[in-house]
Amino acid sequence: MFRDSVEIDEQKYPIRIHEIRIRTNSEGAGRRRGAPGTRVTFGPKRDPMTAAYVTDGHHHPPRGTQGGGAAASSIAFKVRADGREAELHPIAQVVLEPGELLGHQLSGGGGYGDPYDREPERVRDDVLARFVTFDRARDTYGVAFEDDALDDSLEIDRAETARLRSST
Repeated sequence: MFRDSVEIDEQKYPIRIHEIRIRTNSEGAGRRRGAPGTRVTFGPKRDPMTAAYVTDGHHHPPRGTQGGGAAASSIAFKVRADGREAELHPIAQVVLEPGELLGHQLSGGGGYGDPYDREPERVRDDVLARFVTFDRARDTYGVAFEDDALDDSLEIDRAETARLRSST
C-alpha cells in the first residue's frame, strides 16, 4: 500500500491528518500472523469538505489459511465535533464540517497456520509492539505473561502458556 507523506498532503490540500496508527488486534491470528491494520482520521482545516471513500474488506476481510484466522473487518466512521464516533457505510460520500473527521479502521492481513503454533517470543514481541493485547495473546495465541509491563522486562509465563496450549 502506498500512502503519501502527511506533511506533504497537509501542505497541498486543505486537510489536517489527525492520526495514523496501528490498529491493535486487527491482524489475522496464525503461526505467521497477518500484518496489523491501521486507524486513520482526517478532516478539513477550515471549510466544509466533501470526501468520497471506498472501504475494502468490510464484508469480506482478508481470510486466513491453513488454520489461520481472518483479519478484522474494515470500518469507515465519522467523528463528530463532540468526539462521538458513528459508523458509516463502506462506500459513500460524506460532507465534513470543520471539527469533524472521516475515519477508517483498515483490516489487517489474514493469518497462516494455527495461532497456538506461534512462537511465544514472537507473541511477546507483538504485545510489546502493541499489535496484540495481553487478552488476545492469552485467548487467541495461548501465551500468558508473568506481569503486564510493556517494556523489556515482560516475561513469558512458560508454565501457564504450556497449560493453555495443552487445554485445546
